Amino acid sequence: MTNKAFLYVYFQADVHIKGVEDQNVHFALSRDGLHWTALHQNRAILLADQGTKAIRDPYLFYNRLTKKYTILATDLDANGKDWGRYANAGSLQIAVWESENLLDWSKEQLFPLAKPGTGCMWAPTVCFDEEANDYAVFFTANYPGTFDKCIWCAHTVDFHSYGEPFVFKAPEKNVEGIRDFRKFRRSPNLTFIDATIVPLQGKYYMFVKREQDVTVQLEVADSLFGEYKLVKSKLLNTNGIEGPAVTPIDEPQCDADPFRYILWTDGYCGPNKRKFLFPSEANSVADFAQGNFRRLKPKEFKMPLGGKHGSVISISDDEYEALLARFGGES
Repeated sequence: MTNKAFLYVYFQADVHIKGVEDQNVHFALSRDGLHWTALHQNRAILLADQGTKAIRDPYLFYNRLTKKYTILATDLDANGKDWGRYANAGSLQIAVWESENLLDWSKEQLFPLAKPGTGCMWAPTVCFDEEANDYAVFFTANYPGTFDKCIWCAHTVDFHSYGEPFVFKAPEKNVEGIRDFRKFRRSPNLTFIDATIVPLQGKYYMFVKREQDVTVQLEVADSLFGEYKLVKSKLLNTNGIEGPAVTPIDEPQCDADPFRYILWTDGYCGPNKRKFLFPSEANSVADFAQGNFRRLKPKEFKMPLGGKHGSVISISDDEYEALLARFGGES
């Protein structure tokens, strides 16, 4: 498949009704991965009608084992703004949609994933495990016996049944003395949510949000389940971001080819309040590996109105045209 275009899936901020987010699945298309046209007049394409009847953090990928496009999402209605309760007593299920062509989707299905007592199953992402020949699903939930957020993992092939979940990245002692960013967070530990892992040239790079100061940090390991070491504790030198996702725009086949990877982060508080999802770029393997991403200026990109925490994949020109023909763009 020649990658000539890109598809972004997201949920939408409260841009139409103050305080009410559209917690369903939206689509947008782009030719260059930076300038986007929302489909279906920026209305939801997939509606959450199971569980809490709302989803957040949709994650889209192509399942090489089932040969289906798959969307995973958090089953959570957060329009009540009761984040203290959501953080400790949320859904334990993962929302799943599947499609063979990006046009015709299965009904939303919910599957148990997080362990009882671990709080909310948030922000699922995946990385293919080459050794096990299956998918490792990474998600956020409480560390056992605490309200400290950490990263969990479970293995699956079909995203209908899952292996035993285990803690992948545990809370860490706050040796840096970072202040609590939110009043309800009393833990002396550093806590983590929203992990995504990107394989690149034999290394595995984990982008993960550190809760205490609302930053995204970068870690690296030699294998998917190896020892991860901190590369940079504050990407983009900014606070108030979460939901990291990474998209290769230019993937080099040799050293002479251009390299361009986009880091997407969701700006939602502090200096990034209501910035929503925005891109930063790395133009070399060295910059990527060191966490040296340049935040793009507003004139360098165009996002769909209110686009929040989601994911971006490359698609073919035929898939681009079929999606546009089926759902139509913005009026």
